[in-house]
Amino acid sequence: MSEKKQSHQFGDTEKQNGIFCSYSRSFIWIVITIILIVAVGLATGLLSRQTSVAISSSPTTVNPITLSGPKYSQLRNSRLPQTLSPLAYTFQLDLDMNKFTINGINIIQINMTTPTNIIIVHAIGMTMLITPQVANDGNFNSQSINYTITDHGSYVKNSYYYVVLQDNLPLGIYYIKFTYVTSISTDLYGLYRYQYTRASDRAVIWGIASQCEPSYTRRILPCFDEPALKATFTATIIIPNNYTTRWNMPLQKMDAITGNKNRYQFGSSLVMSTYLLAFTVDDFDYIQGVTASNTRIRVYARQSVKNDTYFALGVIRNMTEYFENLFGISYLLTKQDHVAVPAFSFTGMENLGLILYREQFITYNYYLTTLTFKRVIATTITRELVHMWFGNLVTMTYWNHLWLKEGMASFLAYYATNIYFPSMNLMEMFTIDETRNAFPPDSSLTAHPVVPPFQYGPFFDAITSSKGATIFQMIRNHIGHGDFMASLKAYLAKFSYKTATTPQLFSMMTTTVQNKVNISNFFDCWIYQTGYPLVTILRDQANVNKGIVSQIRYLSNKSINPSIDDPSSPYKSACGYKWNIPFTFLTSNNPTATMKTNFYKNSSQYRANEMAIMPTMNIALHESNVLFLSFTASLQINWPANTWIKANVNQIGFYRVNYDLSNWNALANALLSNHSVLSNLDIASLLDDSFQFAADDRISYAIPLNLTKYLDKETDFLPWYTANKHLDAIGGRLRGSQYYQDYAQYHLQILKPAVDALGISDTGTIIEKETRLDVLKPACTLGYSSCVIAATRMFQDFMKDPIKNNIPGSLREVVFRTGIEYGSVREWDFLYNLYRTTLIPTEKSASFYALSFPRDPYIINRYLQFATDPTKFDPSNTYTIFVYLTFNPIGRDLVWEYVRQHSNYFMNRFKSTRPIVSIAARPLNNQFRLNQVKQFFEDNPEPGPTAAALESRTLTTISANIQYLNKYGNIFTKWFKQNTKM
Repeated sequence: MSEKKQSHQFGDTEKQNGIFCSYSRSFIWIVITIILIVAVGLATGLLSRQTSVAISSSPTTVNPITLSGPKYSQLRNSRLPQTLSPLAYTFQLDLDMNKFTINGINIIQINMTTPTNIIIVHAIGMTMLITPQVANDGNFNSQSINYTITDHGSYVKNSYYYVVLQDNLPLGIYYIKFTYVTSISTDLYGLYRYQYTRASDRAVIWGIASQCEPSYTRRILPCFDEPALKATFTATIIIPNNYTTRWNMPLQKMDAITGNKNRYQFGSSLVMSTYLLAFTVDDFDYIQGVTASNTRIRVYARQSVKNDTYFALGVIRNMTEYFENLFGISYLLTKQDHVAVPAFSFTGMENLGLILYREQFITYNYYLTTLTFKRVIATTITRELVHMWFGNLVTMTYWNHLWLKEGMASFLAYYATNIYFPSMNLMEMFTIDETRNAFPPDSSLTAHPVVPPFQYGPFFDAITSSKGATIFQMIRNHIGHGDFMASLKAYLAKFSYKTATTPQLFSMMTTTVQNKVNISNFFDCWIYQTGYPLVTILRDQANVNKGIVSQIRYLSNKSINPSIDDPSSPYKSACGYKWNIPFTFLTSNNPTATMKTNFYKNSSQYRANEMAIMPTMNIALHESNVLFLSFTASLQINWPANTWIKANVNQIGFYRVNYDLSNWNALANALLSNHSVLSNLDIASLLDDSFQFAADDRISYAIPLNLTKYLDKETDFLPWYTANKHLDAIGGRLRGSQYYQDYAQYHLQILKPAVDALGISDTGTIIEKETRLDVLKPACTLGYSSCVIAATRMFQDFMKDPIKNNIPGSLREVVFRTGIEYGSVREWDFLYNLYRTTLIPTEKSASFYALSFPRDPYIINRYLQFATDPTKFDPSNTYTIFVYLTFNPIGRDLVWEYVRQHSNYFMNRFKSTRPIVSIAARPLNNQFRLNQVKQFFEDNPEPGPTAAALESRTLTTISANIQYLNKYGNIFTKWFKQNTKM
């Protein structure tokens, strides 16, 4: 399963409605957190309502039973008992598309390994129509031995359904049968329903899809819903005859039955985990192809986007063949179906034989899809295909070892897709999408280990997948590509159709390298403790040709001692927050030679005399952090005098690096002199590390800003993407203040040469096109005339004839936004009508985002009215519209005023004003607005801890914005004025 945590194209903001945002800057993601908090609250409410339908303990349907505690001791454990295991499931699902219910029959063949009289399965939201049956065979007839049931019921806390027998069952094979009814959900989990528009007649019709990972199969059928409890499955699905259905395995037979229904009978599955079950019901069409090993591939989609799946088909075929050759193991089935689902909770899900995607992540259109998103589509598909081997063939024993499939899939997705699309420079993009995506959450006290204790998780997040992927990259770089791949092949061969743990993979790697490296000893601290290292390099005061390297845990809050456990955290470090670091560096006397050494966590400590003189050195570290250095490990390296040093070459390692001030200045001067002396990856890592250090108040902002001065000579994507991400964040904090104009002039100064060099056309390589888009977006917004004129002309031509003057996907985002920014009501209405009528998700999302950037207050106020009118916009989009409008320099104050003046509406609709106030108030940065918000809370009191927490967070955020301006405003203005050419 994959979910793009942070994309620099139309990224995920409301994952349940497919709305996408283009600016993945840090300010945006802070704001969107509020939406996610609200969404989680709503989802929790939906789930609570779903699980409250208790399973009756009577042969007929009765009122739900609530148990205050477990009736039987076996129910207390959150893990299923080890007394038995499933061998095979045979089930039938009869779907009612009017009542949206499932009438189910499920027979499970079980192997009793320890005598017991209680059988416990997982089940949520089901009503048993008759008492479950237990017998010695699956016929359940007069010839069967039926065992007496004395009790059965649910224990909701652990999602259990228990069946108690009169006597212990001895060792052997048995069968248990459940006959039940449950509902088809609406929250995108389990078996759920959604609506989509059919292109032929624009009718809005129902579809059904599923999302079972990690623990939603129990909503569909009673089961042993843990990944290690693999079994085979045989399915029969009954649906109305105006739909078609798909399941994991090939269809064996379809016949018509009474009630205008069809019955679909599918073949038995391979041994697999319950979370891999998948179902779809719809009227989609498909395209198809065949791999070299004769696997049939089909890509299903709505008719209106079917032709946009040919790119996906090519990726699927090539990547399947590539992995078969790489691993030496054929794909597991004769068919491979991929479905573009209009409403899907994740970007993709690797169900065996039936891989599901959110529609945008498998459909590509030259005119509608950005090149960045094309890359995301390719890596998303490849990631799901990696799971056919890592996850489906070999499954983690339990969810705490989730990174074995998620981290591996994320790493191999970029590695393999880079071979198929070398022009995309995907291993460079890996550092943006994965490595640096994991830094922020892993520097927080709320971080968790990659492999937590089994009772925590599962965590489908950046730490598991992105940090996990980077650790796999570190291991590959440390032991060599050949040994790394050989160990993966050996691992897959040994554990095929079984489960495995992290120690078993590491043991296989150690064996492969013939014990030259003990992988567990070297890398365990990276996965079993939270966080990552801050590596600091200083000149050795005793020898100017040497450097002293130290490490300490990096926390975004520098006032906290990073070397001790957080008392409130359940995760305790066994490594003392130190790591064995595969350390690399290069120096200016030989910048093409990468030096390598191992920086062990138990390396020698600083000597007392060294510590005594360190506070007097001209170092970049904040003085308060120097005190913590006495607890760090240290390493002496060769660093010739009068040279600069750059560590963590090409950002292979999962750590940040700080230097003394003289080295930062030397690096900035080196870039000004000849920026090709460093790779794009090294430049990007310098920019990202230094801006983050400055944001955390560890170094002066002059250090990262000095690194940006060379950018007027830069035309590559990675440095520009990194610099713009941080400069945009600064601009967002300064916007609306007297300091903003100085920032804007400097940012535009360094952007202009790149804009002029790259032009505004759909030409060049993929990377050139991506760079063009990344510099055009801020340049047009900041008012660079050549950019604005060209983009608005393209938008006007598009309005005249959208077919003849269609805008390539590589430019559409900036043209749409600029057309609205510098347009009138006419332009806004045109794009609004396009949003309303298009059936193409990427076009809808691009239009939706651009609508938030008019500069005319009248249009903004009208849009705010539209956002609260269900006839204009789907109500699920209200919060997203308000978030996007806060990114608009003109809109931010208007959003707050609208919320303030319409508090009754938000209270009546959402039962609380606090979430929308948090969104509207987040960019406010002056005392007048702070006083207004305080007064609003006083005039509109709301009870409860949630409201109080949001009030506190909102006021704290505004106060922090004010403090930021007071602290840094004059510093920024001084630096920008000194470095802007008049």
